[in-house]
Amino acid sequence: MKILALDTSTDRIVFGYKDETQSAEYSFEGNLRHSRTLMIKLDNFLASINIDINEIELFGCGIGPGSFTGLRIGIAAVKAMAYVNNRKIVGIPSLDLFALNVPFDGHVLVVKHARDINFYGALYFKKGNIVDPIISHFFKDKYSILEDLKHLEIESELFIIGDGTNEFRNLRDHFKVFECLNQQYNEIRGLYLVNEVERRYSLNEKIYDSKSLLPLYLQRPLAEINWEKRYGNKGAETQGDEKNG
Repeated sequence: MKILALDTSTDRIVFGYKDETQSAEYSFEGNLRHSRTLMIKLDNFLASINIDINEIELFGCGIGPGSFTGLRIGIAAVKAMAYVNNRKIVGIPSLDLFALNVPFDGHVLVVKHARDINFYGALYFKKGNIVDPIISHFFKDKYSILEDLKHLEIESELFIIGDGTNEFRNLRDHFKVFECLNQQYNEIRGLYLVNEVERRYSLNEKIYDSKSLLPLYLQRPLAEINWEKRYGNKGAETQGDEKNG
């Protein structure tokens, strides 16, 4: 099966491809502002491995949390490509992909900077190439996260990964902490992404069509919050109606 997957939840855009004879990945730094940038890079990636977009049999997509603009562009692109050829899409929470980077089994805390003193995160138990959420995806401030974790009984090492790692060093007082600060652990890998898409598809997990795939938003967009502060709830409701067409 020819599988194409991408993640646009961070400033590093990631592509992954896999079939019975080859696998490939590509990533680039790019704060997405327009879908044209994404599609040019994607076309070049597929051309480099001699694959036509119409050959793709299954799509995969990181669904966030992360950059609102990046997620909208990436998910819209995948939905459009899947719609044209009536293909299915496997949606993968992007935080799961960071946890897969850890090269050891054990508990993995992923913490990514969100807004102000808040973080996106999740706590997993990783065994082999499988990550199981213990604390599901959250958007919380630093102090709430620390309080939640202190009540857990974790006997094995706690691996911390993500750009918020430095903010949680005092967890050493409660757990045997290993900080995954190496940059290679803090970037989503295209091959891990496409392998996870294949695995979840085989288990019939997280499979969507071009209409049902949605981003994983854990917080309200800042623009929406600012609009509500300026115009009140009535204005926010009007804006919401306009967004929904």
